[in-house]
Amino acid sequence: MSTPTIDTRRFKDQRWLAAHNAWNTTAPGNNQCFTISQLLDYGVRGLALDIMGDDKDSLHLQHGHGIVSSKTDWKTVLNELNNWLTRNPREIVTLFFESYLTGPKPGQTTPTPLSALDETLKETIGCYKSGKAAQTDALLNRNFSYLIDGMDETGNVVETPQRLFAFIENEPDEGVQEIFPVMRAVFAENEHGNGALDINTWTDLRENSNLQNPLTFLNHFGKAPTGSEWERNAPDLIIKHAQAFAFIFGGRYPNFISLDFINWTTSNPGPIKAFESLQKQKNFQVSGFKWTKVSSFDDVAISLESNKITAFVVGVETGKGITRIIGDTRASASSITGIQLVNVPGHGIVNMRIQKNNGAWEPWLTPFEQITNQNDPNLATHVITGSLIGFCCRTSDGYGIVDFAAAYI
Repeated sequence: MSTPTIDTRRFKDQRWLAAHNAWNTTAPGNNQCFTISQLLDYGVRGLALDIMGDDKDSLHLQHGHGIVSSKTDWKTVLNELNNWLTRNPREIVTLFFESYLTGPKPGQTTPTPLSALDETLKETIGCYKSGKAAQTDALLNRNFSYLIDGMDETGNVVETPQRLFAFIENEPDEGVQEIFPVMRAVFAENEHGNGALDINTWTDLRENSNLQNPLTFLNHFGKAPTGSEWERNAPDLIIKHAQAFAFIFGGRYPNFISLDFINWTTSNPGPIKAFESLQKQKNFQVSGFKWTKVSSFDDVAISLESNKITAFVVGVETGKGITRIIGDTRASASSITGIQLVNVPGHGIVNMRIQKNNGAWEPWLTPFEQITNQNDPNLATHVITGSLIGFCCRTSDGYGIVDFAAAYI
């Protein structure tokens, strides 16, 4: 008898599309114009839900207080989720609750609205496992064979499937609970709302979120749908945002990208095309931006190559310095081990040079200012400890490139 093939993919390495305020059982309503089942059939694998109530029977989903037109019974949504998971036995879905539910006070053992939510999940969905520790372990340490089939590393079935995960945004006001993992403790998450659409702030961290958190969550939406979603949810823009996000978040692509209004037609497949591309991308290491607080920027130019970059070609303009950087993968195969750039405050980057395996620095690539004092704040040194495969340039209209970060594997 042959050993079953083990699916070694892990939750923490995947990229999924998430839908913000997505609890329609009939369309349209709330932010989304499609039902939960339609969104899941399309490819959505994360659902952001605002939940309220005082006990198991009164649990409901509602976008903010007082907006009763968007109120939906939780049991109805729960049953739809269960039906979809039953029809799709090899899929994983994650729920992100903005919870308005009372949690347990220190030492409390009696039921609370938060524990009632957990009970409804356990009672209805067989592939859900309760507990902060159990879910976090599965998210970070288990492969898909374990989550989907309950198999250990040798192919033996040891567990029931674990295909539904549920987070709460923050710990409840009553204190720390052990029922649900908490988003702010597990995900490095950017700000939501209009700031998530402004390139200057679209990677700013949410309060209490930490850059070192093991998973990543990207909000890509304004305060409310505006009718411009076809444009701002275009696959190329989503990919650009995800790549820019990775350069800030340690070379890690977002595990989830949340959109406030997901649309598609038979002639326009919509944002899911971005995820078909992002799922194929591997995380990388980054050297980090060096002048984050020195110069403002209004766009980013990102280059990620399938081959190793071994040289650079720059474009320069008098008064602007370096306006374009192109990575060359055709030059001598010697690896780049270091990159230095010179910044002129108020103008941006004006010079660049590289170091290769022999340790010597090659000539500067422009005739502009040169700095050799390693302690000068206007000299940035990027150490490359692998194969250089890309870079991100922050640009400013009228000033060219104002900051630079390298990507390597």
